[in-house]
Amino acid sequence: LLAFIAAGLAAGVGVVVVYAVRLRPSRTRRIAVRGAALGYAVPGSVAAAAVFLVADQIDDPLGVVLTGTLGALVVAYVVRFTALAVGTVEAGLAATPASIDMAARSLGAGPSRLLADVHLPLLSRAISTSLLLVFVEVVKELPATALLRPLGLDTLSVAIWEATKESLYETAAFPALCMVGVGL
Repeated sequence: LLAFIAAGLAAGVGVVVVYAVRLRPSRTRRIAVRGAALGYAVPGSVAAAAVFLVADQIDDPLGVVLTGTLGALVVAYVVRFTALAVGTVEAGLAATPASIDMAARSLGAGPSRLLADVHLPLLSRAISTSLLLVFVEVVKELPATALLRPLGLDTLSVAIWEATKESLYETAAFPALCMVGVGL
């Protein structure tokens, strides 16, 4: 469930950021695309620490609510893996000729209709690929999950880690095979 939510949000962020550059290219928007891709360069523990710092800077009630919740974990996943979605959607959008945009605009399509009726159908494979890539990476992510997970929540990576930490290799085998299956 976490992987589905994080993949959907990361793909959504990727589409919005890349489409904003397509609509009105500017230096600031190009920097935003590169900034969105920066999260993949940092380790999961650094992304988790960043989420802790942001939660600490927010007012106390919200900071306490965000820390140690599924929301914090999803935010860390989205920060960490949006680069995969941005890169995939960017490649898909680059394959779409600008003449299609011009033709749709000449027929009266605004930016939102252009996205909904023209680009999203053309980007369906790129978006599906980005969803799949982010899903697999979230399933495999251990450092951010171990630091931010709520008490009692075990993901595949945490289950494998805890079982192998105690040398319970038979217990770790099934979750490990599930993770390999997801990866394949």
